[in-house]
Order: sequence, then C-alpha cells, then structure tokens
Amino acid sequence: KKSIIAAMELSNEIHGNVENERNQMFWTLRPKSWEKKAGSQILPGDVFYLPSNSAIMPVDAVILEGGCLAQEAVITGESVPQAKIAVEPNEESETLSIETNHRNSALFAGTTIINGAKQQGFDKNLSEEVRRTSSPVKCLALKTGSYSSKGEIMRALSKSSHAGDIATEDSERDSIRLIAALTSFAIIACTSMFLPFSSIHSKKKTSSFRRVIQCTRIVVASIPDLPL
Repeated sequence: KKSIIAAMELSNEIHGNVENERNQMFWTLRPKSWEKKAGSQILPGDVFYLPSNSAIMPVDAVILEGGCLAQEAVITGESVPQAKIAVEPNEESETLSIETNHRNSALFAGTTIINGAKQQGFDKNLSEEVRRTSSPVKCLALKTGSYSSKGEIMRALSKSSHAGDIATEDSERDSIRLIAALTSFAIIACTSMFLPFSSIHSKKKTSSFRRVIQCTRIVVASIPDLPL
C-alpha cells in the first residue's frame, strides 16, 4: 500500500514540476550572444545560467561555476537538500561521471534548485539584464528529454497502466503466502485462548471479555504492512 501511495505521489510531483517548468526561462549561450530560452529548448552541450530564484532543473547538467542547494527528493527520496559545487578540472584524463565521481557537481532534471551561491561574481562581459535575472551558477547541459533522470522515471511510470502494476507477480505470490501463514498462526493462537488447558498453569482465571480483547490484539498484530 505504501509503495502505491509513494508512486502516485512521485508521479504527481513530477507532473507538477513539468507544469512549472513551462514558465521558467534560462539565459543560454548561443553562437552570437546570451538568449533567454525555455527549459525545453536547452540542448545537450548548451551552457546556461540558473534563474535567480528557485527553479526546477529541466535537464541533467554539471556545474561549471558557482554552487547551490538541490532538493533531490524526486530522484533519490532524500529529503535533506544536497550541496552542489562546481566541477574541478583534472589534469588527468578522467571521464566525467555525474552518477559516481562527480555527483557533487551534478544537477538532475526534475530536482528543485533552492538557491544559488553568490561567492563568485558574473563575467564582466554579461549584460545587466542577465546579471539581474540569473544566479551566478553556470551549468553545462548533458542529458535532456527522455534521456535525463526525469525522463527515465517518467518512462518507468508510463510502463505501468496503473500503480498496482509496480508489484511483480512473484512479490504478490509471496505476499499471499505470508498472509496465509500469519492468518493460520492467528487462528491457532485465538483458538488456544478458549481451550481448557490454556488456564491450567495460570493461578488467576481469565474472563471471557479479556480473552476476546487478547484475540483482537493477536488479529490486529497479524495484519502485515505489505507493498502490494
């Protein structure tokens, strides 16, 4: 039950982020100048600045300059914001990997950028409008659309016609077996409460009402919380 609710909440949050992205604009570097582009217009290899206020990442990117806090609950389930810093250039030929070695410098599509660090200033060649509406966090777009982290989640959710398909047939079969076993033990335990030999070794007699209460506790305790 919890997995179904979590999947539905995740789906609603992602779809809500998609709606919010439509109103977001990013200053993106084009051959001649910086242009204001929607998140859906950012292409792999584009260099862009994050907005001055909180924003939802439209693509998977790596930070080139500056730093920020990213809320990655949509991707990882972690509620604590993660500090992101600019990637450090390495003299050795090291392959960029946003999933492992350079995760602290990666921003994933669908995550919320809380605020941009202002330790570093803007490039002097930037216009006043770019400086006023952007934060000093320069990023390089790596993955967009269905190839991004958000796209992978959307594909996984779209494969199921409904949330119940998240559970596999094997897990459902094992859950049914577990429920049957717990139910059997609960019936045996409740039955033994009313048998004569159950009070042979007890000095005090237990009233029928108290036995019913104990049986109720056994039944309630035997109900499992399964991710069906």
